[in-house]
Amino acid sequence: MALLTLEDIKNEVLGHGFSAQNYAARIDNWANEAQQKIYRKADLQENIRSIEIETESDIDSYALPSDYQRLISVLYDENSAGISGANLYPIETVKELDEIDKELGTPTRYFITYLPDQNNRFILFRPYPNTNYKIILRYRGNPSMLSGTDTPQIPVDYIYLIVEYCLYKAYLAEGDIEMSNTHKAIFDKDLIQFVGDVQSDRQDGPTQVEGAWPGYE
Repeated sequence: MALLTLEDIKNEVLGHGFSAQNYAARIDNWANEAQQKIYRKADLQENIRSIEIETESDIDSYALPSDYQRLISVLYDENSAGISGANLYPIETVKELDEIDKELGTPTRYFITYLPDQNNRFILFRPYPNTNYKIILRYRGNPSMLSGTDTPQIPVDYIYLIVEYCLYKAYLAEGDIEMSNTHKAIFDKDLIQFVGDVQSDRQDGPTQVEGAWPGYE
């Protein structure tokens, strides 16, 4: 059976003898989890996105998009206050952030933070903006959540990786460690192959920004 949609993936996993009543919703969750992990590991070019932030005077904190995964670059818009294209540079630690005076000026530094009570990430600018600036954020985003007949946002030839991940999780939930490990090993091995294919396909393209490639947990 061709694997094209989330429904196809779910039917394929259930076809291994798992109860739809017990596993249908869990497969949906695992499929989305797998797609996110594939996106992060493969560093897909399709998930490079950008937004424009227009600052306000004396406001230092701005929410990042809900699909934010990690940052690529922060720079001024070409029409922004005579400083077009200038990069802003990261503040590495909370301690360093706290040591910077909270004065007004043209922002030259930024810090990414997470506020659990608001369940969102924010970017903070230093100095505090003293006027309206247009700042462009390029970032890697997470894929859209799958539901129903949605198609995973990875190449069709590798959608089976999501099935392998779901089977790994389903057998683990059943306590069948041997089968769980078998499907986990297939997922791990073929994901490495997928990453190699992605890198090979763009070896003649522009240099990509380095980033962390966390494995799945």
